Amino acid sequence: MIEKLSGSMMRILILLHNHGGEVEKWTILKNETRFSNSKLNSAIERLISLGLIKKEKTSTAPPTTVIALTEKGEKVTECLVKIEELIQS
Repeated sequence: MIEKLSGSMMRILILLHNHGGEVEKWTILKNETRFSNSKLNSAIERLISLGLIKKEKTSTAPPTTVIALTEKGEKVTECLVKIEELIQS
């Protein structure tokens, strides 16, 4: 299963974790990853299909898209953060 997570997807999960589990603007992920639009959209859609993140539009004016970790995504990300810490120690 771990082979289904690309480095790009892991980076997005960790960025979401570092932002408290969610971001309210797609541009935050775009600016922090510096991925192309297609690469970012592809990674987001794959993470959604794996049930690790969710994307919801708000009812505010103008509407924004919130991208957030799911409960499953939080558990996976906690493991990724621990692995990152072990490697850096």
